[in-house]
Amino acid sequence: RVATCESHWIDPRFGSVRAEWGRAGGTLAYLYVTVVDRFRGVLVGSREAGIELTHRFGEALRETGADSGQFDALLDATWPTVTEQEDPAHTPLYENHLASAQQVWSQLPERHVTKDSTNEEPDGRQKHVELGTTPGLVYLYWANTFDQRQLVMVEGQRASLLEDYYQELLRSGGQGSREGRD
Repeated sequence: RVATCESHWIDPRFGSVRAEWGRAGGTLAYLYVTVVDRFRGVLVGSREAGIELTHRFGEALRETGADSGQFDALLDATWPTVTEQEDPAHTPLYENHLASAQQVWSQLPERHVTKDSTNEEPDGRQKHVELGTTPGLVYLYWANTFDQRQLVMVEGQRASLLEDYYQELLRSGGQGSREGRD
């Protein structure tokens, strides 16, 4: 990751707060927020849309820093309370199950397809599954003619996660949900 901006301040209620904006893997923009002994959160988006989003949120975060009540509300509204912990080794850097996944996928720089498959499912929908790379990252994209989309990205050293998912989607008929995910 490459940090492009950092901000630190002391919140009267929570202590030291740090926000870092930047880009990762040449493809994603991020905002990483830490509140000592209380909270860590990341906002990630495509490089084009994400830079504006993370910068806007970061500025709002910095502005509310003077008001502890607003700061706490902003954190709670942006990052809902986690009820179960996922294993970080199995958590993607980026995952999008919305129609916008197609736009992010189409804007991946230097996208290189390593494997892909397009077929027709028993219910008549066509499904496309693609495994590939973009600088510093590995991605898996799938789409079907029922307007379902999914894009998942991980670092190169965790490529086997997406290779396994790719094989699972080919075997299962691929409803686009990884085991244990919505």
